[in-house]
Amino acid sequence: LRDSLYVMSPTSQTQYQNSFLTPKTVTYTVTTRAAYNVAAVSALQSALVSAKYLKQGDRKVTFKFPQVGEVSIRLYDEIFPTYEKLVRGGYAFEARAALLDKDQGVIATSDNSLLLSTPTLGAGLDLSGTPLLRTYERVEAPDFTTVFYDLGSKQDGPAAKLLRDYLSKPTYALSSANTATFYSLPVEDLKRIVSCRVLRDSDQLLLYKEQK
Repeated sequence: LRDSLYVMSPTSQTQYQNSFLTPKTVTYTVTTRAAYNVAAVSALQSALVSAKYLKQGDRKVTFKFPQVGEVSIRLYDEIFPTYEKLVRGGYAFEARAALLDKDQGVIATSDNSLLLSTPTLGAGLDLSGTPLLRTYERVEAPDFTTVFYDLGSKQDGPAAKLLRDYLSKPTYALSSANTATFYSLPVEDLKRIVSCRVLRDSDQLLLYKEQK
């Protein structure tokens, strides 16, 4: 289901920014959109409704669909952990945008990945709306100068060292985003861009990597 559940595509809205400091490269962005594959959602709905063996279990799990509303199944306790692993993160997977030339060669792939997932409904999934589309963004650590100052003579202690070590590592958080970004894209490549596709890992096998 994960491989066919989502339909993701770029829109025609693109833009780029350049800087006097880096005149030969630009930051190029592509707006993307995501939706559910109607056929896949309909097949899942039909399977859950017709599966009589999913009516007698111990745990109730509810799914929500755009046409019929809520559909509930029941899973036995010994099966439930397997189910949880299957839907963990809301059937999430990552995709990247790729800029293509006239021969379908990959000019560049986006520097940020786009994470698609389905909103959860308790232990079930809510397929009645649109998928969640997010990306990872680096989180800047707060200024702990005052905290270390207040520690006084303890600022070189094990607790302070642990905090410093933790804050020295990059931290990322998921945030809603529908933009694929290409940093440091050579200006000369702009005029060679013919199309953009949003790819998953298996799709990349269909394209050859451009040789420079």
